[in-house]
Amino acid sequence: MQLTTEDYHRTSALTPSQVEGYLVMRGWSRAHEFGGGRVWQLSAASAADPPVEVLVPQNRALRDYLPRLVEVLDALSSVEQRSAQGILREIALPSADWQYIRLDPGTEPGTIPIGNLVPAITGMRDLIVSAGVSAAADDPSAVQPAHKPQQVRELVSRVRADQSQVGSYILRMYVPVPASRTDHTDKSGTPLLPFERRVTKGLYSGVLSAYYAASASQAAGELVDFVAYTKHGLSANLCEALVRIGGETHEGFEIRFSWSPEQPIGRVTPPIALNAHLLEYLEAGAKDLRARLTQVSAVVVGTVVRLDREPHEGSGEATILGIAEGSPDARPRKFRLHLGADHYQDAIRAHQNDQIVEVVGDLQQRGSVINLVHIEVFRVLEDQPGKAGQYR
Repeated sequence: MQLTTEDYHRTSALTPSQVEGYLVMRGWSRAHEFGGGRVWQLSAASAADPPVEVLVPQNRALRDYLPRLVEVLDALSSVEQRSAQGILREIALPSADWQYIRLDPGTEPGTIPIGNLVPAITGMRDLIVSAGVSAAADDPSAVQPAHKPQQVRELVSRVRADQSQVGSYILRMYVPVPASRTDHTDKSGTPLLPFERRVTKGLYSGVLSAYYAASASQAAGELVDFVAYTKHGLSANLCEALVRIGGETHEGFEIRFSWSPEQPIGRVTPPIALNAHLLEYLEAGAKDLRARLTQVSAVVVGTVVRLDREPHEGSGEATILGIAEGSPDARPRKFRLHLGADHYQDAIRAHQNDQIVEVVGDLQQRGSVINLVHIEVFRVLEDQPGKAGQYR
């Protein structure tokens, strides 16, 4: 193991908690105290072999503090089969959640065709954007809006890509995670995790849901309904990002997550492998979700919850909270529509009397916004007053 003078300085600046936080993140477990240090163990690949052990000194004032940490780096380099400099850089970084994408381009170790690398990096960025949009939304949608919230754009600017690892070509990126436990609360007053952690947790859930949806399709021999998985973070945008990582030839890859020890995840998150066949189903699933953006002659039943028109204008905008008949999503959604003067008066009456309305038109979804256009029918269901509460 070759370390430079600068590497030794950086190693001596490490704290025991930084080193042990990295060990926790990598699956090591605390064994016992020994002298002025703490022994950590990692189970060997074979049950017949003894665990690997390292000794982490607990007092930076010890004369052998630096040599002991160098021994830890040497052991980690041997176990992980990568450079001690890369491990040192990762330990020294602030609290962060990491994502590792192992590509298999079929080339010599440590290399990748440039035509595969560019879409893979773009796909990594798109994964974070997709997860960020879902985390920022009150009601995440299957197809995300083109305009990204400022909070998401700011997060993307803080995400970093680290040097790739030799092997099947591993791309790495990390999302800085604040050390504080929470940053704000939801509508009920329940503390929320920092936005950054909500994004990375949502990303894992979304990728896992994509794997399940694609695997179910492969088992059935046909595309299953991806809408059922959208409540767990799946979206057309996330599917497209995963497909983009695989490149034009749909090269399979594996994505692994590790979590900041300052924000324990509390569960095991095994690596997720997506082969070429699964990526083909994800591509088809994304197209199917986008195809549902427009539904001709849809019937929407619900209540008028908002009205808006300019002074002295007869026509105006209305928002209906209701359900589109035949929709696989049974939750009430908001539909926006433009009404002429006569129908706008009907909408006012229905809103005042708490009556249900029925609208027939074409559904056009743009991200989380669903518009009803080309209105064919707008009528108040006179015989159903008092039932509007079911759509709230």
